[in-house]
Order: sequence, then C-alpha cells, then structure tokens
Amino acid sequence: MDGILVGGAAFHLYAALAEAAASSGIEPEQLLHEMLMRLQSAMQKKHLVIVYELSRRQYQEGKLSHLPNRQPITPEERVAREQRTQRFAGGKKPLKRL
Repeated sequence: MDGILVGGAAFHLYAALAEAAASSGIEPEQLLHEMLMRLQSAMQKKHLVIVYELSRRQYQEGKLSHLPNRQPITPEERVAREQRTQRFAGGKKPLKRL
C-alpha cells in the first residue's frame, strides 16, 4: 500500500486542505483543483526547458542541423534541408513520411 494514505493520515491531510481552503474563502475541492492546475503548469514549463536544453546540446554536438523555433520554414529553407538530407543520405532518396 505504498503511496496510499489510510486512516488518520488521509483525515489529517483533508483537514489541512479544508483549513487552507477556509482561510482563502473557497471550497477544499476548488483549492485542490487550483493546486493541481498550478503543479501541472509548472511541470509543463519544466518539460519545455528540458526539451530545449536537450535540443541545444544536440545542436552544439552537431547532431541537429537547426534549433526548432516554432516558425514556419520558407520554401527556400525546405529545399536547402532536402538537399542536405540527400547529401547526408549519400544521394539515396529518403523514406517518405507516413
């Protein structure tokens, strides 16, 4: 039963939540929901930082040709990437995307 609150522990946790909610003037369920939303938002931000740092490191190591910037690529850039892909593939045609 690791990680599961039983008996008195659950009661004390809910009592602390109810007390904090009362001091904020909201229901315990609403406070818990807000806490979970803040936690989720913080975790998403942390995930983005980790992904960016990994991408940056791979770019510096020469494993990536560019860093993603969420901007659409121009037709010229698309052609240049295709040419690089063919050059790195030894002239072979890359597999089509599914």
